[in-house]
Amino acid sequence: MKEYVRKALVMLPAVPVVACGVAFYLLSGQGADPFTSFQQGISMHVGLTVGTISMLMNLTILILFIIFDRKLVGVGSIVFTFGIGPCIDLFNNLLGSLFPGEQPVYMIVLFLVIGTVLMVLGLSYYLPIGAGIQPLDMVATVIGQLVRKTYGVGLTIFYLLLVLGTFILGAPIGIGTIIQAVVIGKLVDWCTPFMGKISGRLAGTVK
Repeated sequence: MKEYVRKALVMLPAVPVVACGVAFYLLSGQGADPFTSFQQGISMHVGLTVGTISMLMNLTILILFIIFDRKLVGVGSIVFTFGIGPCIDLFNNLLGSLFPGEQPVYMIVLFLVIGTVLMVLGLSYYLPIGAGIQPLDMVATVIGQLVRKTYGVGLTIFYLLLVLGTFILGAPIGIGTIIQAVVIGKLVDWCTPFMGKISGRLAGTVK
């Protein structure tokens, strides 16, 4: 139990890091990551905030995995399910107040780069810890296993499906959405061995 609690505490920083990355994508106005874009599409039709939709979708996926496949579920799953949505709303409001109005092209590019870096670092840091993963990553992991490929490949496939769903819902799809769908999975696969050593040492799973 002590080791598990340690893993959970080490994992916690990944939640605001990933949420801040999502908020930078929203701030760019060039389309958020596919999961958030899909949630934006739902938000347009039901009138709830993106953060609320995120929490509800994560909770639904989590419940399904608890029922059908519990091995990917842990305290980290709970933390992400209830933490990522409010953190997205928090950073979205904060960044919006820091950078009000229309931004020049170089700032938009900077927002996309920062958002990508934060999301890749957050995901590649927490995935190897073994304290449970967020619902989005559960789906990506299962898809990767089904096609006998890595998590990153599974995430890319899932993201492309979400882009299709976003298009059907009529939500914005920008260059940021495409960047996420095409490159995030590959970058996470590439960074995980390095970031996993850092989080593993902190969690006590790597010496």
